[in-house]
Amino acid sequence: MKNFLIKTFGFREGNILFYENGTQAVFNTLFGTEKEHRGRLFDLVKPGKSDVFIYYSGHGAPDPESDQGYFVPIVTQGASSSTVIP
Repeated sequence: MKNFLIKTFGFREGNILFYENGTQAVFNTLFGTEKEHRGRLFDLVKPGKSDVFIYYSGHGAPDPESDQGYFVPIVTQGASSSTVIP
């Protein structure tokens, strides 16, 4: 996907954050947490100027009560509210 973005869309390699096998710690670092939303993307994105493209090839889990979808990090023991990312 990284090479596709560079070669096809002309993204600069330095503007791509690429992670394989993202753990919950990686997700929290990038996106922040429910209590502290200022993850790495918060510092990099400039409102009105930045485009953010997220490609996630992994597992997800729905919340049957709210129909909200969640990312499920690679290292988890099932989908619970403490192990998934909205």
